[in-house]
Amino acid sequence: RQGFKWFGSGDGPYKLAKDNVTWALEPTDAPDCVQGTIWSMVEDYEGNLWFGTSDGAPRLDPVNM
Repeated sequence: RQGFKWFGSGDGPYKLAKDNVTWALEPTDAPDCVQGTIWSMVEDYEGNLWFGTSDGAPRLDPVNM
């Protein structure tokens, strides 16, 4: 919705942001609730990101992050 691509890793979520020409991988300032290895992610109809992690299924609001 905001033009970012999101990736999960053993270090938490990362977002891939595009300026006019190139993509840059940025570590996020995700809250501590997003911990553990991320196995899956899904965006709900309100734009929240849900993570399937080894420690649970936290929700992240990327707009207010």
